[in-house]
Amino acid sequence: MQLVHLYAERGSPKYKKAAMRWLERYIAESSPRLHHFAETTASLAKLEPSED
Repeated sequence: MQLVHLYAERGSPKYKKAAMRWLERYIAESSPRLHHFAETTASLAKLEPSED
């Protein structure tokens, strides 16, 4: 997750792909409840660098 945050801070084009991979792994390894998964996804979406 730290790498995903670093990509966001730096505005890296790698952010989106890294965030999606992290979410896939999060689902597979921890089987989160839907509500918690939605909150986590929303927080990652807020970090996404703008395309300005």
